[in-house]
Formats: sequence, C-alpha cells, structure tokens
Amino acid sequence: MSGSSRSQKRFTETTRNVWAQLFGILMRRAREASIVPLDGAACLAGMTTEQWLFMEAGRVPDPTQLDLIAAVLGLTPEQADKAVRIYRLAWTA
Repeated sequence: MSGSSRSQKRFTETTRNVWAQLFGILMRRAREASIVPLDGAACLAGMTTEQWLFMEAGRVPDPTQLDLIAAVLGLTPEQADKAVRIYRLAWTA
C-alpha cells in the first residue's frame, strides 16, 4: 500500500510541476509580448528580477502578487483568468 501512496504523491508533485511550468511559460510570453523590460516588470510587481525569473522557470509566486503581475503585463481579464486557473492547478494539484 505504501508504494501506491508514494506513486500517488509523485504523480501529484509531477502534475503540479507541469502546471507551474505552464504558468511560467505563460508569464514569460506575456512579458515578452509587453513593452515592459524584465527588470521593470519585476520591480513594478514588487519582485526582484531573480524572483521573476524563478516564476518564469516554473516556481509559483505568492498568490497575493497575481493581480499586480497581471496588471504589469497588461493582461486582459480573460488572460488573467486563464493565468489564475493555471496558477491554482499548480498551487493546489
């Protein structure tokens, strides 16, 4: 039974990592499509450049920063909603 539990935990971690990677890709593409440079986006979102790069690499940021990140990137409400749904899957999967 413990092997099954470990497999389920590993599956859950893998699933969460995939959603986090997808979130990071979405954020990187949004930043690249915006006119805001990397350092500026990070600063405006209250993050260091390193924290922003970690986010783009698949580390899920603090949930309190999501609205600010969306605003900095100029995401439409639909894009922001999509990002939040992906974020939730990465955070809670």
